[in-house]
Amino acid sequence: MLQNSGRIVAVALSIVALIATAGCSTQGVHAKTAAATSHWPVDPIVQLRDKSHDFYTDATPVLHRRGTGTKTFTLKSVPAGTTQITYYVSCSPSSHYQVTMGKNFDGPCANVVQNSGGIPLASTGEVKVKIKLPAKTSFYIVGIPDSN
Repeated sequence: MLQNSGRIVAVALSIVALIATAGCSTQGVHAKTAAATSHWPVDPIVQLRDKSHDFYTDATPVLHRRGTGTKTFTLKSVPAGTTQITYYVSCSPSSHYQVTMGKNFDGPCANVVQNSGGIPLASTGEVKVKIKLPAKTSFYIVGIPDSN
């Protein structure tokens, strides 16, 4: 009887181990895709939503995207009364970025947001925002509307 209990326990542990590793398989996933998802910096929204952080805000972003290299985004809806949009950028590997929305600002970026920059809003229609980074640099950009 004790011998059968040992077999049952061994079978049960084998099943648990099989189930635990079933979701870990990368079979059928391209290596490039698996590697690409591991190089993203920390999303700035993490710091923006942390009440203990200097960047804290509960405002709804008008832009919250990620990408690689230079990209242009269109802001289709900016809240009434917005006078400028403050941008927060994180990137990997560390680099130097430029954000343009009519006017521009630039600065260093790293895995977590270290600074921000506001650009005055020139129009209330569709607004184009361009972030310029080296081709293989991954980034997150978050734009928070400000009104004075």
